[in-house]
Amino acid sequence: HIVGESAGANIAALGVGILKNPKLMESFVDGTSHQFHTWDFPQLLSYSCWYGVLDRESWRKTPGKFLGYQMGEYSIFKYGLELCFMWYESHEGILDNKVTLMEYEEYIQDYCPVQFISGGIDPIGLQASNKVAHEMLSGKGLKSEHVLMEELTHGGVAYPPQIQKWLFGIDIEKTCVLANKKIMAFIKEHSCD
Repeated sequence: HIVGESAGANIAALGVGILKNPKLMESFVDGTSHQFHTWDFPQLLSYSCWYGVLDRESWRKTPGKFLGYQMGEYSIFKYGLELCFMWYESHEGILDNKVTLMEYEEYIQDYCPVQFISGGIDPIGLQASNKVAHEMLSGKGLKSEHVLMEELTHGGVAYPPQIQKWLFGIDIEKTCVLANKKIMAFIKEHSCD
């Protein structure tokens, strides 16, 4: 099982796409100097994606709300995401510097079951990014679910509720507990016996 959060969720999502789709794997292997053996690869049972940055555009058009404020196009959060994209792009040109799952939509034919969890008060507005990826995968007949939790912030699953309360002044403990229960139920549903 793979779990990914925020910008790291994109790297995990892209990794699943590479491992499950031979054309992407071939391009990836050709672009690296490492030897790969198929027996080195894990069996992918499921992927839980928490407020992932899965494309370069949709989240720009959907300003996030945070503590009653619209974050807008020029939010510091959005500049932070641009910095992530710069770090992810390969200096060797591997995979033509495409660094998001949605940039490989045409190559994705297979994927493990995936759960996208978005927060309704995500300041970056990543609900749109998760929805776009979910619609792409489910439109190809692949198992995908999108869970929008209205009271969840960005980082709401990864950070303890006490930290959320201290950082943002909001009490989301019940939402965090519910999110974690949904994640664990999804993983259990897709586990081997």
